[in-house]
Amino acid sequence: MKTYLTLFLIYPFFSNCQDTIRISFDSKLNFDAKELNYLFHFQDNGKDLNIKGQDINNYVFKTPGLYRITTQKINQKAKYFSKLDNKNITADCSEIAFSEFFFVYVDSLRIVYQPESIETTKSICVNKPCDDISMYINVSIQNYNKTAILMPQLPIQSSGIGTEIIANLDSEYIKLLPGNHRIKYNLKGLAIFASHIQFNFDNIGGYTPIGLKEKIKDCSK
Repeated sequence: MKTYLTLFLIYPFFSNCQDTIRISFDSKLNFDAKELNYLFHFQDNGKDLNIKGQDINNYVFKTPGLYRITTQKINQKAKYFSKLDNKNITADCSEIAFSEFFFVYVDSLRIVYQPESIETTKSICVNKPCDDISMYINVSIQNYNKTAILMPQLPIQSSGIGTEIIANLDSEYIKLLPGNHRIKYNLKGLAIFASHIQFNFDNIGGYTPIGLKEKIKDCSK
């Protein structure tokens, strides 16, 4: 049975003291606003860079690390304010207001789950333990260092009305080489309503594909 799930990404995340955006290596920023009236200054591999306005969205961060980006206003016509965010800015905002500086954390990993590939070995039924159900999903892994990685092993939480189901990564898939894989999760727990369920995967260093929620069935009918 094919199962479509919504994936979430904590991206970007914000520190308590200063805004920090997290991306993966070989990725770009994505400030979507009508105006970016700033000069962005930072160093990359010992080279001083000054990038103007929208051109910051075209710069590819190739090397992992923490980059301190200082900003200088070059146009004083700002009429709107929006908190620094690497997601799309709403159409009502013509310009982003930046602080004096912010950080870009470039991760050495990119792990992207593909929700359209998800399948479960059995239907998820209301009021029936799902301990005998496995879930499979395709995942793409890139590693700057070209070596095997340890996959995230915290239980994948589900959300939905009356669900306590979690998904645990099967021990066979804990250590994986870069590339494309089909990995297995073992489900555990119970759902008490015939409602929808979704599992909350966190992609690392990449954008989140959006899937659909799966309906929990009333298998007694």
